[in-house]
Amino acid sequence: LISHIAFDMKPLTRSERAKKARKEDYLSKYSGIARDVLEALIDKYQDEGRFDFEDVQLLELNPFNKFGNPMKITKSFGGKNNYIRAIKELEKNIYA
Repeated sequence: LISHIAFDMKPLTRSERAKKARKEDYLSKYSGIARDVLEALIDKYQDEGRFDFEDVQLLELNPFNKFGNPMKITKSFGGKNNYIRAIKELEKNIYA
């Protein structure tokens, strides 16, 4: 919104932001369940808009529950701290 007002730039849609986030090289750092979870988060953002990416309870909901329970999912990132770091990086890429 600020870029639109200050610099007369067209605001990005959720789909454009999701597409841009998928193109970022940081996704290549992850594989298996971790990458699948990040891609599902991008899909969820694209479909539903803003939500609390860092809320671990989100992992209990569909489609994340198909990857296992929240503990298994965070382990696929190397632990909860690494999961939160990956989520913050994802959020940064979506809103950059």
